[in-house]
Amino acid sequence: MPVDDPAGRADRRFRRSGGGARVPPQVRLSLLGGFTLTADGSECELPKRARLLLSLLALKPPRLRRSDAARQLAPHLEPAGARANLRKALARLRATRLPLIEADRVWLGLHPGVAVDAREAEALAARLSDRSQPLPENPRHELLTRKLLPDWDDGWADRARTGMQGRFLRALDVYARRLDEEDHPYRALCVAQEVWDADPLHESTVVVMVELHLGSGNVGQVLQVYGAFERELAGFGSVPTKALRDLVAPLLAGRKRS
Repeated sequence: MPVDDPAGRADRRFRRSGGGARVPPQVRLSLLGGFTLTADGSECELPKRARLLLSLLALKPPRLRRSDAARQLAPHLEPAGARANLRKALARLRATRLPLIEADRVWLGLHPGVAVDAREAEALAARLSDRSQPLPENPRHELLTRKLLPDWDDGWADRARTGMQGRFLRALDVYARRLDEEDHPYRALCVAQEVWDADPLHESTVVVMVELHLGSGNVGQVLQVYGAFERELAGFGSVPTKALRDLVAPLLAGRKRS
């Protein structure tokens, strides 16, 4: 699919190597924790519609129909208005003279040279969850605790954020358990705590923490974790699931008898 820069303007942004060859800039798109676009380490400013389009394409690999992109970017507009909005977004991206987009008459896609932190995090989550693969030595697991585009309220961004956060937190639960199984209980607890801090209502992480403390005989810590989670849920008019209540029930009974 050809790069959507028919005038060749992106080519003029390429650096020249010592041998005179033109080297494309290193473009990086960060979506976790907020939107940032950099080229060779320098931040690039973009208007909102261009940021929206670039993020949408980064989250819809390998490509997206133009009609679908137009509709998702501007669901409040009639089709003609949505198409015009898309054309303006493409024009602003082309104006950067950076290799950002590939396009033809039907399809749009992110240029393969753009590195995306969310895609890297997805790959890491898959690896941490796959017990057939050895754990990486020093994974940047903190990436998986960051929310995708946290301040964006567009429908497609909200759906992507919810799904991604669920996948990432489940992967971190598995990672914590695997660390404990490989005799790294302290690191396992640190990971679980980071996940719980990122989402205080994520019960599966509370279960991991309870199991880790039970495994080391720290009954007091189990009760503290469970009590804190119970109070957190009470603020939303909810209670822990029966499975978690059953897990700590013997300890709660013992506390009452004492």
